[in-house]
Formats: sequence, C-alpha cells, structure tokens
Amino acid sequence: MSDKIIKNNIRKLRKVAGLTQEQLAEKIGISQVHLGRLENNARSMDLEQVESIAAALGVKPIDILPPSWQEEQITPEEREILRMIRKSTAPQSVDNNNISTPADNAKLPAQSSQPPQKSNER
Repeated sequence: MSDKIIKNNIRKLRKVAGLTQEQLAEKIGISQVHLGRLENNARSMDLEQVESIAAALGVKPIDILPPSWQEEQITPEEREILRMIRKSTAPQSVDNNNISTPADNAKLPAQSSQPPQKSNER
C-alpha cells in the first residue's frame, strides 16, 4: 500500500512541477517507460531512485513518502516551547569589553614572533 502512495506522490509532484514523464525521466537518467512503470506500480523502487526523483522535482525525499512515515507535526505551542528551550540553552553573548583595539595594541611593546629557544642545560 505504501508503495502505491509513494508512486502517487511522485506523479502528483511531477505534475505540480509541470514536468512530463519524459522530462522527469531524462532529469534522473532513466527511460520514460521505466518511469511510467514506477508510477504505475509495475516496478519496485529503491531509495536511490526516490532520492534522485526528489532532487529532480526540487523536494525532499520525505515529501514523497506516505504521511504516516513522515514526522509528526508540532503545534504552535510546542514550537514556542522549543524556541524557548533553544534560546535558554544557546551560548550566552560574549563579553567583548576586554578585547583590545588596534590603537591599544600599538601602545604595547613588540613581542617576538619566534618561539623561545630550548636550552640544553639541566
């Protein structure tokens, strides 16, 4: 049953994109006959084909899958809770008050860019 839904979704998305079977088949590198058989449930389809069809249609592979396979939609209230959680767990803003400016750096003594020499003394 889910195969039929996937194939119907492909047909619908292809039509929404304004593509013929021939045009979509050309985009994904298969024959129009092969695509027709995929859409009519006469051929099985692998994940690579679903991904290439989705890419050619400009959708995500999950958009082709049956709704029961897709992630659950969240309510606006749940979305707000997630936003608040993300905001509270985000790194706090950095205090840049102690960062020196180029003018401050000009006042500092020049430092050598060479690493310190190792001593052989023990």
